[in-house]
Amino acid sequence: MNYRELPWDSAFFGLPVASMDIDERDTPEAVQQVIDKSTARLIYAFLSPEIQTRFEGILQKFGALYDEKVFYEKTLTSPAPKPVLPEGFSSGMVDQPFPELYALARASSWDSRFAKDPRLAPKVGELYDLWIEKGFTPPDQGIVGIFDDKTGHILCALMSFKIKDIVGTIELFAVDSRYRRRGLGRALLEVFDNLLSQRSINRATVVTQKTNFGACRAYESVGYSVRCVRDVWHLYK
Repeated sequence: MNYRELPWDSAFFGLPVASMDIDERDTPEAVQQVIDKSTARLIYAFLSPEIQTRFEGILQKFGALYDEKVFYEKTLTSPAPKPVLPEGFSSGMVDQPFPELYALARASSWDSRFAKDPRLAPKVGELYDLWIEKGFTPPDQGIVGIFDDKTGHILCALMSFKIKDIVGTIELFAVDSRYRRRGLGRALLEVFDNLLSQRSINRATVVTQKTNFGACRAYESVGYSVRCVRDVWHLYK
């Protein structure tokens, strides 16, 4: 079991927060002991769906299931194919903030565990604003967008990402609801593949919600495969 305190989350949400990874070697008694000894008021508990039944009594006593995280990964071909965008759309790096960028990022929070938890939901907008601002720290972070050039270069899709240890990881991924079902999500993922290929990076990862069917379909359509699924409980003391 991996238990750790989370200073950043604690400061941001205004209460002591910790995280706990539960695996198949752990027992309900051991989990209970960690919870009892913890000074945190909120513990994020991560575990695989296969072992959840064994711990449900303890988990339900303290909180609720707020997320089913799907961990995707992909090995890229080199060089990556040139992305193909629908006619009238263009892509490019975003190097400065603007209101539509924040609005689209906030809209993408609808299925996050932070939005579903009523105690944390009031801070979700600010949290996603910070994730956007974190994207303006190249070369390890970045934001790429797709723009509708027919209506004045309007942002219609965005992706923020980070690069660490020669792995590219998607952090935020959003398509404006007015532009869905036009292939923009797939095109944005192809743009990301091409960007990583230019930096000689051949592995990409992303985590999304199992209930976000559109995102799951988009990732799988361009070759991402499921590495694992983890349930996330928020336990309050």
